[in-house]
Amino acid sequence: MPPLAAKEHRRDDATSIEDRYNAASPPCPDPPITVPFLAGLPAKADPGSVRIAVQPGMTYLALNVIQHRKLLEKHAPGIVPEYVRLLAGNNVNDAVLFGAVDIGATGVPAFLLMWAKTRGSANVMAIAPYNNMPLVLVTRNPALRKVEDLGPTNRIALPGVGVSSQAIMLRMEAARLYGDAQFQKFDALEVNRGHQDAMAALLLNTEIDCHFTTAPFLQLELAVPGVHVLLSSADVYGRSGSIKVMPESWQALFVPELHGKAGS
Repeated sequence: MPPLAAKEHRRDDATSIEDRYNAASPPCPDPPITVPFLAGLPAKADPGSVRIAVQPGMTYLALNVIQHRKLLEKHAPGIVPEYVRLLAGNNVNDAVLFGAVDIGATGVPAFLLMWAKTRGSANVMAIAPYNNMPLVLVTRNPALRKVEDLGPTNRIALPGVGVSSQAIMLRMEAARLYGDAQFQKFDALEVNRGHQDAMAALLLNTEIDCHFTTAPFLQLELAVPGVHVLLSSADVYGRSGSIKVMPESWQALFVPELHGKAGS
């Protein structure tokens, strides 16, 4: 159960942050991105609140543990957390940039793009890494056996057209396969969906026949006969590693070469 001391917005509030940022709408011309994750907040002299965007899925398990165990209340006296439920990464991006939430979570590619775009303005910064989990593109279409088979009639559901880690991975793969000039080759196939809605659309035989997903939706989809993998983040990034020595600080752990630059 969520902590009693934490405030959580509900969908039945018509003016809630969820209603404003979960609403279906076209992406803004220069879409924003969010900070990666919260490691811990310093204590404040005066009581205050911090608004934290949480999405569904195992990707955000650390945030759920922080909420359930009241870790912010324990380690940052005076802080009252508000956990805001949003459905997709682009909703979190918008909410962070426009001040509706203070903290969100995103993948490394999306963060790097955001960090570069907001220097001198919003100055979005990374706080800490929060998981090491694969993102996987799956399909129920038997005609698709590899990414090169994707064509104009296919539709890929993902959380944040053009800005999410999944969207950037598709651009990286398109550039690898077809050359840098064709990096947007798959953009027209993307459909903005939160993972829950995307899974339902994929399994109900709608126009969406692919989903760039993560746990636990990945495991649920692969359990359905005919659903198979086209691409994973490991294919795009290379194999993942592990940290064997505890770093001296979170700056040393997360993209250390960025922290010496102005605005980082």
